[in-house]
Amino acid sequence: MAYLDHSLLDVQPKTTCDATPENIGSIVVSAIINTAGNKVVISRYADDVWEMYPFFEQSNRSASEKRIDWLKQPAPFREQIKAILYRYWMVGREGFQRPTAGTVRDASVRVAVFLRYLLNLNVNRLVDISPTHVFNFIQYLQNTKNNQPKAINNSLQCIELL
Repeated sequence: MAYLDHSLLDVQPKTTCDATPENIGSIVVSAIINTAGNKVVISRYADDVWEMYPFFEQSNRSASEKRIDWLKQPAPFREQIKAILYRYWMVGREGFQRPTAGTVRDASVRVAVFLRYLLNLNVNRLVDISPTHVFNFIQYLQNTKNNQPKAINNSLQCIELL
């Protein structure tokens, strides 16, 4: 049986801001200790898919729900969102506990919905997002089949990460 290896994560940078292009890709995102006692890296920052399954205790989630597929993020935003969600994974939000892998994965899915909405408006940089975009996105969510207050709130919490 493999065990989580937090020791590799604990020594990783908490943000990618100070990382050089040469070393950013080697940052460890998930790792385990195998049955022989060896540390095994599962995912690194540069990977197109971050396998987060070691951090899930629930058995009711499919394998695809235990990974973050960065290729599903709109290309113009991909590197920025990856950096934001990496920091969120490593540190969390001020005043809150560090998020679970499921929370980070779900945030990646919800943020992608917002980013695709922005691309349809020809907004392709985070710096160009305005409060009007967020307000119109809320209106858009309210007019779709996923218009439950909890779903809208979850989407807004993910936008707040940006």
